[in-house]
Formats: sequence, structure tokens, C-alpha cells
Amino acid sequence: MMPTPDADLRPEDKTIEAANGRIYHYGWTRFVDEVCTGGHCFICGRTYDASAFNDEHVVPDWLLTRFRLHNSRLTLPNGTQRPYGQHKIPCCIDCNSLLGREIEQHIAMITGGDYSAFAAAIAWEYQFLPEQWLALVFLKLHLMDGRLRRTRDRRLKDDATISEGRIWEHFHHLHALVRSIHTGATVGPRVLGTLITFPIEDPAGEKHFDLLTFTEDFTLYVRVGQIGMIHVIDDGGGVAEIMRDLRVRIGDGPFSPAQARELAARTAYGNRILLGRPSFFTQVSGDRSTIIIRSAHSGIIDHPFPQYDLRPGSQEELRELLVTALPQLGCVKGNPTTFPQLVGDQEAIGRAP
Repeated sequence: MMPTPDADLRPEDKTIEAANGRIYHYGWTRFVDEVCTGGHCFICGRTYDASAFNDEHVVPDWLLTRFRLHNSRLTLPNGTQRPYGQHKIPCCIDCNSLLGREIEQHIAMITGGDYSAFAAAIAWEYQFLPEQWLALVFLKLHLMDGRLRRTRDRRLKDDATISEGRIWEHFHHLHALVRSIHTGATVGPRVLGTLITFPIEDPAGEKHFDLLTFTEDFTLYVRVGQIGMIHVIDDGGGVAEIMRDLRVRIGDGPFSPAQARELAARTAYGNRILLGRPSFFTQVSGDRSTIIIRSAHSGIIDHPFPQYDLRPGSQEELRELLVTALPQLGCVKGNPTTFPQLVGDQEAIGRAP
């Protein structure tokens, strides 16, 4: 459904809201107050009083069922653990059903086979679906941090949440992107970022799940069986450009589970040192009939040939990301690697195009 002419611009925070309360675009203040910390439905913005809720699993229920993860534990940013089955974000029944219908049932279907079938699906009928789904998971994971105390010891009288001190600016854009299925917004070129997919070795034929987030670097890695997916959300496709050399060196896989995690860490590092990343904004037509989420490079909207560069790298930063992904490599000096092609290369990230 698209905006109607009765939509009204709220000058105090630039929220665009129709007379019936439907929110087409969240302003900064209401996004933080209602979505990040207020417990409203994270898609439509309704409250528990205004609509029936059944809440949304942060890691979707179909994944938890497929890999029997409901009672397995997710490690949170503060080091505590929480069962996957209890990790839910406020969501009304209507929006939960919308997410299931438009995103979850499709991603569940195309990840149910081997990598070649998945690759064929996203090359044609389901192009951009993995980016939409991974962006949704990344958003839910981090919004949930705003609902959980950073310490469970109430004797400390610390009511701060895990997300205390987080700057929500990037998440504001991500939220607009995720809820585009609700608003009808068109997603412009380079808004979805970089997606890297690859097969993962599975010699025993067992199915496995893995999830790894790099919050500062807006990068998420998810393994679903034999399928690996890495998504960089805010780079405008720049990381794909600067990592071409690295990708050629290591090949297309299949990779071991450890190599998949290492590639995710190196991808996150690529985003950390990327220069020339775009800015993002939501453009609403004067009659409120069209919403477009767009990117701009060097002041040029939807730039067809943006230029990217790298800031000087830091071996300490790269090592930190590698050890975060693979703690067992912490005892290895320098920047360890699980890729034979990268042994002896202390940079191993890519070159500026």
C-alpha cells in the first residue's frame, strides 16, 4: 500500500504519518523513542494496546525448527547467553504475518537444498532476497539489545541496556529499508550493500547453523546448512569492489566452517577501512504517493560509477576481528589465517580498485 494524500509531515521529527496513524517514514526522534526503546511493533509502530501482538523471533522460527535450536543459546554482546526460542522482538500479528509471507517463507524455501540450487534462485526469481532477509535479522538482533539489561545482577542497580551508548543513526536507515515491505518503498541502486555467498564444506552430510555479527562494521554472517552468506549493509557495494583481489585468490569455495568465519571477519574489516561510502536517505514525493530509499556518493544521487578507496589498515584491528571470529587462533602470532593462499600476507583484504 502506498501513501495517500492525507499523509502529514510532523515538523518536530520529520515523521510522515497518515491521518489514520499509518507511518510511512519514521523521523529520528520517534524511531529511537518508539522502536529502539519504546516496545512498539518494530515494523508498523503500533502498541500492545492498539493491536494484537505475537512477537517475532529474532532468529526466525523456521530456522530454529530446522536445526533444533529453540533451547540452544545465543551469546549476547555483553557475554551472557539467552535461548534462541526466547529471543523475540515486539511485533504485531499483522506485521509478523507480513514478514513470514513476503520474506521468511521464501528464504526458508531457497535455503532448503544445496548451494547450487540456492545460487540459481537468487540469480533469477529471488534476486536481492538474501540481502533483505539478512538486513532484517541484523536489525532485530540489535534492536533486541535495547530491551535487555546489560547485567542480570540487580544488586548492582544498573538499569542500562546492552545497547547503552549506541548511536542509532545507521540503524535509522536500516529500519527504513527493512520496513519497505510495509510502506511500499522502492529501494534504489546500491542501497542493499554487498552480498557474498558461497558453499560450505559438509563432508558428513550434517546440517549446521552459524551466526556472527560485527556491529561496528554493519556486517552479518549466517550459515544455513551448506550455504554461507555475508552481508555488508552500509557500504553501497564498496566492499565487493575492494575485495575482488582477495576473492580471486581464495576462490569460490567450498570453504570450511572456519574459513567462512574468517572471510566474514575480513569482509567486516574491509568495511571498517572503506573510504567513499555513500550516504542514504528516504525521498518522499510531494503528494506522498511515492517513497524511494536512495544512496548518494560524493553528492551524486544513484551514482552509476562511485569511487572507493581504503584508509591505511591496522594489523591490530584485523587481528581483533579474526580472533573474534575464530577464538582458537588467538594463540597464533600476527594475523592468522585458515586459507593456505593467504599465509604470509599480513594485509589479505584487497586492494583499492
